[in-house]
Amino acid sequence: MASIFLTAPIFGNVYESENNPQNSLNGNWIVAYKNWIYYVDAGGGISKASLDWKQKSRVFVDSSGIDRIFITNDLIYYSQDSTDNSEPGVFRVTINGTQRKKIIDKYSIIYAVNNWLFLWGDNVLCRVNNDGTNLVRYPFYTWYIIVVQDNIYCLDGFTLKVMSIDGKNVKKLADNVFKFTISNGLIYMITGSYGNRTIKSMKFDGSDVRVIKNGREYSEIIVNKNWIYFAGYDDKRGDIPLTMVNTTTKVEKVIFPEFCCKLNLVNDNLYFFHYVEKMGNTFNRIGIDGSNFQMISNYKSY
Repeated sequence: MASIFLTAPIFGNVYESENNPQNSLNGNWIVAYKNWIYYVDAGGGISKASLDWKQKSRVFVDSSGIDRIFITNDLIYYSQDSTDNSEPGVFRVTINGTQRKKIIDKYSIIYAVNNWLFLWGDNVLCRVNNDGTNLVRYPFYTWYIIVVQDNIYCLDGFTLKVMSIDGKNVKKLADNVFKFTISNGLIYMITGSYGNRTIKSMKFDGSDVRVIKNGREYSEIIVNKNWIYFAGYDDKRGDIPLTMVNTTTKVEKVIFPEFCCKLNLVNDNLYFFHYVEKMGNTFNRIGIDGSNFQMISNYKSY
């Protein structure tokens, strides 16, 4: 089954363009596509920036706001934002922000691969063709998924499972999983109870479980090559700064000193939000080696 991740294999290290599947687990609010970076801006729309962020322009505005975006074949698929816990709908526009079309009502998009959109609605995971036809419901309460070839890896509550694309052949891989991601042909996951979580890796069949980092309230995780990036907030000990740890040597380096959230990886940069007193949430990027930090904007403006 072909993948839409055109410039790197699904088991690769850095996803150079389009929808990095790891980002779907952290909001998928920023996507690199054809030498531009498209992102959900603070004004209820989608903006784009040059790779060096010296040029920015508004692409499209939805009066209801936009939650997350996926791009393929010059089309942007997005969910409207929701302030009342409803699932208002999935739409698409061209890469130029024209020809808006509703794909399906009362669902939110959580993943896009091949010619499918994976959705959240009716308290279950669903799938439709990218034109909104052929709705399929899976028997799982989940909005965390990654599709690898013909299999769906997902959290059903706090249980990590894998199933075939048709929803059959379900296998439990791990219990008590808070969040997971996939890279380098391995599953990386945050496990454990509140205040005492552990970062682990394992093979796709659930074997060879290895502990990488013990002991705090990790909430963000993303992987690039041999480095895991994590952050979080601990009620007792405060911020867990954005940190990179080597999966083999366990060498660590703090690359941003405070808590950040919605961590997305695009090309060789990490993008994230960080709260600053009197400014609110700020939109930032930093190189994967911890260099070249840039506050792109106060999230009150695009």
